Order: sequence, then C-alpha cells, then structure tokens
Amino acid sequence: MKKTLDKGDFWDLFKDKAIVVTELPAGKVRKLAERVNQSTGHADATLRSKAEFQELFDLLDSEVDSPADDGVLILKDAANKQTETGKLVNAYVKAAKCKDEFFDRPMYMVMIEDWPPQHLTPEEPVYADGRATLSAWATDPALPIHLPGAGEQGVLLQTWDFSLKNSGNRTLRAPKRSWKINFKVDGGDGKVLGMWRFNLKSMYNDASQMREALAWHLFDQVGIPSSRHSYAKLGINGAYRGLFSVIEQVDKGFLKDHFGKNDEGNLYKAYCGNVGCATLEYKPSDPDDPGLPYYFNHNSPDLTYRLKTNDDDPETNSYADLARLIETLNGIGLAGGDAKFRSDAYRDGIEAIMNVRAFLRWAGANLLLGGWDNYYATPSNYYLYNSGRKGAHKAFM
Repeated sequence: MKKTLDKGDFWDLFKDKAIVVTELPAGKVRKLAERVNQSTGHADATLRSKAEFQELFDLLDSEVDSPADDGVLILKDAANKQTETGKLVNAYVKAAKCKDEFFDRPMYMVMIEDWPPQHLTPEEPVYADGRATLSAWATDPALPIHLPGAGEQGVLLQTWDFSLKNSGNRTLRAPKRSWKINFKVDGGDGKVLGMWRFNLKSMYNDASQMREALAWHLFDQVGIPSSRHSYAKLGINGAYRGLFSVIEQVDKGFLKDHFGKNDEGNLYKAYCGNVGCATLEYKPSDPDDPGLPYYFNHNSPDLTYRLKTNDDDPETNSYADLARLIETLNGIGLAGGDAKFRSDAYRDGIEAIMNVRAFLRWAGANLLLGGWDNYYATPSNYYLYNSGRKGAHKAFM
C-alpha cells in the first residue's frame, strides 16, 4: 500500500467495488461507514458510489488523519509503520468486493416486495412503480428463506428503480419462468459491482440443477471467454419462486474483464430475426455498403445480428466487419469450388481475421457437452466479438 492517498487515489481503490457495511469489523471502521451510508448512501447498507467513498475519505481526513495533511491520507509514518488511518483504509480494502467475488459466492437471496400482482408474468419489461423494492444479499445455501438478520452477510443491493421481464424461448411460459432483472442504484454509474442486470435462469428442464454450472466451469477451465455463474433463491411478494442460476451478462464489463484494453470492438449477439437465423451465410450486397444485407434497419427490434456495442457510432456500426468475416468464412473471391475450403489461401484468410484456436476450443467444448442451442443447430444464441489484435487495441477491422 502507498504511504499517502489523495481523493482520486482513494476512489481508484474502490471503483466498481462494494462494501457491505455489516461485513466490516465492529468499531470505528464500521461506524464511519455507517455514517456515510446513512447520510449519502440512502441507508442501503452498502458503500458503492463515488459520492460515498469521497465522503468516507473526508471523514478519515478530518477525524482520523493528521490535520497538518489536509486533503491527503497518511497511511504510513516516517518509520514506515502503518498509521491508524492506514489500518482503517486497509480494512476497507479487504472488505471491498468486486464482480469476481460476487460470482465466487455460492448463493444469493433475491427478494422483490410490493410488486403489482397483475405483472407476475411479464413478457415485456415492466418497470417498478416506486413502491416495489428489489433487494439482494449473499446467503448460506443451507439456510431457509428469510430476510437478513443476525449472522447474515447484509444487503448488497436495494433499489426501487428496476424492471422485470420473463425470458427464454423454452421457459417464457413454463410453470417456472426465467427472469431478466434490470436495475439502477443511486449515485455513480447506477451499477453494483459493475453490473446492471441479474439474469436468473430457471433450469426448468434440468432436474439436477447443475448442468449449466458444470458447463460454465468447463468453459473457464479451457480458456473460453464465458459468463460466470452462481445461484440465487428468488422470492416475489413473500412467495418463494425457486432456485435459479445467476448468469453474468455479456456486456462492456465482460469485454474489459476478458480482453483488457481490447474492449472497444463490435459485439454482436446472434438471433433468429429479420434476415433469418444467424447462419453466417453470405448475402451479396453493394460493395459500398457490404453490411446492409445483415441488418437492413438499425432500428428494427428483430435484428438477426444485433450490435450490442458501438450501435450509435456511425464509424463502426455499418456491419462492415461482420460482412468481411462472413465473406471470408464463405471463401468469397477464392476459386476452386468446394476444394477452396481445403486450400492454403482459405486457411490464411481465416487465420488473418479470426482467432481459430479459440473457436476450436469453443467448438470442442460444445461437442463434448452436447450443446446445440447455438451456432450448430438453431443457429442463434451465440456472440461474435471483433476484439482486434492483442496489443493493437485501436486497430479494429
């Protein structure tokens, strides 16, 4: 740890992290956090916004740190020993949770209260009316359903700004439906641990409730960029809805975690939509607008290939990179009929535009698992990401 911290350095320690106040050790470290959470954090039991951590910095600076060093926290003295301020900051750093630690926890309780009873099966997003609340906290899998109390870890998330929607083609009208819960929290960027959505999959057709957990674990072990996973018990208006799989959203945060500085590229999700299912078949087009056949209309709600990043940037949202990938996959411009797919020219073209080894890992894992609801059979429900080459994060196709 550094010897000193200014307010900017202090925020950098906690950005995209959260501190559950009840997990702090008793004493001054918790009392200061409680004061901040009551005054700036809407008493939601969690420190996570920039405003909260800036106020915590100010409290440490005014009430604990040496008054001679206003605006800077002294963490170590001249003898390189940790100061009282340093001990408190160290306790906050140890207690801070990031998204990795969220998915390391085995189970959560997600509780929705005062939800309008006429919207218990929403097939389109329904937004909370200001009275309903969404809360989430870590729980022991062995504990029964209950609100947080003695021995619990405390509330990680509580908000009145959220929406609910049932999801999944196979579970949309099943007795146990899957859910997409979008939320915003006050302050900062409105996220908790860099997240703005809980994807709760019902596992309705999996009696073991374990298949996806094992699949995600396998993907991670063989180096395939893939969503992280945990479990949650869901309650709505006091009624228990069952055990659900919590699946990490593939978004900008996901790209940053897996691709580092190469996180600014085009991310496409594949569906069955306005140009059919996402077969990656070649569609002839005007050379001046090669991407047009793969979307036709950016504003269509039913796009086959849906751009999830850069969709409002005219320099990158033309689908030209997708068109080039599809042209290369289909060997457009190479002579030789079907034999061209066995040629060195085809191999060189593919390896110049696609991470072939990563694709083969993905393909091998899906074949081993019997995964079919992706490119192989549907074909849809998969992602394509134009990451650019490692080390050249500004040089996208």
